Amino acid sequence: MSIKYKISDILHDAADNELAHNQETYWLSSTPSHKASLERFSCCAIDTAVINYLEKKYPDLHWSRRDRFSIEIFEEIKEGLRAMGLNTELTDAFGKEPDDVCPEIQGQRYFWLKWAALMAEEQGV
Repeated sequence: MSIKYKISDILHDAADNELAHNQETYWLSSTPSHKASLERFSCCAIDTAVINYLEKKYPDLHWSRRDRFSIEIFEEIKEGLRAMGLNTELTDAFGKEPDDVCPEIQGQRYFWLKWAALMAEEQGV
């Protein structure tokens, strides 16, 4: 079975729908005004976007195959990002972070993901 996907679509989804904007939208937040269950780190947002993509586009895919495909897709995306000089596994890539989710750093992550998505679009992937 072949899974069809566009890296640019997954990266746009990671930025727009899976990345926390602030502490209230972070899934691990314990604040009383907790509003959402989004990811703090870019790599986690990408991983969640891949899983959501597979669940939406291939709902009948057995979970074990979906897990295997999600790992393969995530690794391909990470490889492409590393080739562009972007490392998704550096937790301090945006400087020293406070314990709480910092909106300014999340903004940097958002623009980083959007830039990568636009680069992928430009390359047709």
